[in-house]
Amino acid sequence: MEWLFDYEYVLLRIPKPMLTFYLYVDPEVSQWLMSKRYKGDEQKKDIHEKDFNYLEGLQDAADYYVNKFGWKVIECCRDGIIRSVDEIHAELVETIMS
Repeated sequence: MEWLFDYEYVLLRIPKPMLTFYLYVDPEVSQWLMSKRYKGDEQKKDIHEKDFNYLEGLQDAADYYVNKFGWKVIECCRDGIIRSVDEIHAELVETIMS
């Protein structure tokens, strides 16, 4: 990420974001959503979507960047169920405005 940041913000002079959101979805809910999208045909999942351990491991990387760069975390699930788009949007707006 540091190489990417250097490339984008130093070399290309792209403005740095004022705020970055990490939209967190529980891996279990993510798996359920993908199964629903593919109508239960697990063969349609790509190599990363099929690997539950990989998906869980991504959380460690995300936690690192959340802490290192101060990203704002939006929990997109509640009690194992995906929140509505309107709920997530409202939290995003509230966080931006605060």
